[in-house]
Amino acid sequence: ALVSSVTVLGRNRDQLPARAQLAVEILGDQVEHLRSLVLDLLEMSRMESGVDTAQLEAVEVGALVERLIRSRPTAQPELRIGDLPGPVLLDARRIERVVANLLDNADAYAGGAVAVTVAGRAGVLELIVDDAGPGVALAEREAIFERLHRGEAARRSSHRGSGLGLALASELLRVQG
Repeated sequence: ALVSSVTVLGRNRDQLPARAQLAVEILGDQVEHLRSLVLDLLEMSRMESGVDTAQLEAVEVGALVERLIRSRPTAQPELRIGDLPGPVLLDARRIERVVANLLDNADAYAGGAVAVTVAGRAGVLELIVDDAGPGVALAEREAIFERLHRGEAARRSSHRGSGLGLALASELLRVQG
């Protein structure tokens, strides 16, 4: 209901006074943040309860990642595709979510992604998002994957993350093995 109401207000924004337009913009941002937070929590809850299991299918990972990168409104990082054994058995929707979360984090906290590498090695799919930032401090490298943890870069940033994005990405990958 909130999303629908804000959408209607946004469509008629030009008919509103300047202060009301600003209020609609702020409200829209807040509703989107809340919607995203609720969806992340629901996704994690479904995985933990075992209700939502991985939907594995043969996926051309390089093509999937390329499509995701090209669809982003921000600057597009270089895509590097290493040795891949062909289609990989995985849950495409969840891998898309993982890649989107990693790219969003790079945009919000590290100056944006500059390169994405996809490769396979010894039966393991490797996905690397290289960004323009200084990297994550050694002391934080495990903590940033815990729920509600916001790393030092996030605490310094004006971006209002929830501390769930990397925890969700980690869980999405864990469910797929």
